[in-house]
Amino acid sequence: MNKKIIFSITLLFIVFVLAYAWWRGLGGRTPNYNGPTEKVVLQLKWLHQAQFAGFYAAAQEGFYREEGLDVTILPVGGDLSEANVINSVDKGEVQFGVVGGDKVILARAADEGVKAISVIYQQSPVVFAALSNSGITKLGDLIGKKMGVEKGQNTEIVYRAMMRKAGVDTSKVKEVAAPLGIDPLAKGTIDARMFYMINETLDAAKNGYELNIIYPEDYGLQIYADTLITSDALIAQNRNLVQRFVRATIKGWNWALLYPEDAGVLSLRYNPHLNAAHEINMMKASLPLIYTGKSAVGGMSHETWDKMENILLDGKLLKTRIPLEDIFTTQFL
Repeated sequence: MNKKIIFSITLLFIVFVLAYAWWRGLGGRTPNYNGPTEKVVLQLKWLHQAQFAGFYAAAQEGFYREEGLDVTILPVGGDLSEANVINSVDKGEVQFGVVGGDKVILARAADEGVKAISVIYQQSPVVFAALSNSGITKLGDLIGKKMGVEKGQNTEIVYRAMMRKAGVDTSKVKEVAAPLGIDPLAKGTIDARMFYMINETLDAAKNGYELNIIYPEDYGLQIYADTLITSDALIAQNRNLVQRFVRATIKGWNWALLYPEDAGVLSLRYNPHLNAAHEINMMKASLPLIYTGKSAVGGMSHETWDKMENILLDGKLLKTRIPLEDIFTTQFL
């Protein structure tokens, strides 16, 4: 069964499950909080786009308001680094942030007081891609070819983990720096690279390029991507606020998954320069990554965090093992 058929079946299953959950009460509009409104700030890991639609839905559909929260949603600042998000949360400059799961582990290793409280993207949107006419259909085909690598980025972590799982010696691959997007592949500057299946692969298809895609899960890799974090200090000082924020956020994401077209369009309220059709497609492509069927929306597991830590240890990005209770907590789920 090909990936397109699997995706379509998965999409229908997701809609059915979420519709049933909504019917059972996840979409209930009964306020859970009667106290004063509290202002909080959520900082994203990237610029405004449908990747964060569930947060927008929680704000625009009133789920945060029902929990007594006035939430400001900010894009990543400065040099577009997730390290800035972690630093802002750790210092208490913002109450919540969104970063890659790997960044949470590395932050704890650097003694930064942040903790994962929910995982939005259960599976990484990063995939291995080559043009369909390249002859590259498996990772071993990359030997002697040019691979575009973004040093220090999440894409590099996923690429190296996949290559280790496939038993391919990366010293036999010509790793080069290349601009983002489809152009380096189209011009032959590189033969393959890691793409975001919710962004660059959509652009490639729109521009008429067919891709051979290899998924991390094909090699047994489940890598948490967008992860909601807060500080140890806020958990200790105002556990109730954290609980209300997580509860409203999960409602927002359930709504976004149930109404992906509406959710995609919500992104334009935060950045009117976005293309509505692209944002809707991004949201639809995100569905099987956010709800995989292995856990509830926003959920996370000890097993997956442990495997991710092993990936970082094997890649020598992490020197020693970090206690998992320092990395994440499920107390708010």
